[in-house]
Amino acid sequence: MKGREAIDAWRLEAAETVVRGRVTQMSAGANALLDGKPVVRADFVVDEVVKGQVGARALRLVTLFGLGDCGSAGLLLAAIGWNRPVRIEVEALKDTGDYFITICDYAVMESQPR
Repeated sequence: MKGREAIDAWRLEAAETVVRGRVTQMSAGANALLDGKPVVRADFVVDEVVKGQVGARALRLVTLFGLGDCGSAGLLLAAIGWNRPVRIEVEALKDTGDYFITICDYAVMESQPR
């Protein structure tokens, strides 16, 4: 393995919870706040739990905008636009039922639907 593949393999190994599925809808800004700050929210349908456990097949993902803050908004938007599944590391946000994601953790958009 070289380059990006090696980094992705290392990130997957280090991850606690990874899901595979599709982004179905996104919202941002005034319609998506966390602790009073604007974030990006995405509805996500889980096709497979790759690693760890999640409590549902439909998740609400929360991320930042990706302007130097490790946000995954671009990945999520591309996944909708290209209709491709993604495999991403998720972390449950305490007391919200939402899951946080960042591009700095394990996050891969599949090149072809399975």
